Amino acid sequence: MNLYLMMWQFILRPQKNLYLYAWFVYRFYPVAEQHVLVSLEFALRERFPDFVKEQADHVVGLKKLLKYAIENDHLKNEFFSTRERWAWKRAERRHSVEMMEKMKASGLNQIEYSDSDVLVTQEDLDSDWLGTFQETIPEIRNRHAHGSPDLRPTVRHTFETVTELINQLYPRK
Repeated sequence: MNLYLMMWQFILRPQKNLYLYAWFVYRFYPVAEQHVLVSLEFALRERFPDFVKEQADHVVGLKKLLKYAIENDHLKNEFFSTRERWAWKRAERRHSVEMMEKMKASGLNQIEYSDSDVLVTQEDLDSDWLGTFQETIPEIRNRHAHGSPDLRPTVRHTFETVTELINQLYPRK
């Protein structure tokens, strides 16, 4: 087994346990999310030590590290194994909004539709997930680090995203 893979399993295990306990103590969710985002920053720093050293006179934060990894093709949208599922969810949200607008325009109080009506477009599949992550992940991490009353149920998605990113940074041979 790859040494880095073993290291990430060791690092992420406490976050997974904390996430599991959050089922009983909801306020553990932001703590678990904060820890997994710190793990991502650590993974980026370990993967690009030369870049961090080059920037010695500047603070190299999570946003700069993500930007560097993306610009140097260490992270790519097409390598996300969950890309199709994310595209379907995006299409589902769009379809839901379209149905609500149709409902309002028709003067209805409710409308029924099936998930089979959802059509995933090439635009959904080609979405710039990395661009979105580059903007939102550092914001979420900073909100947790500097204090926030937010309790958002997005921790599972954050774990999934960070796992995908780390897997791209440290591909199996």
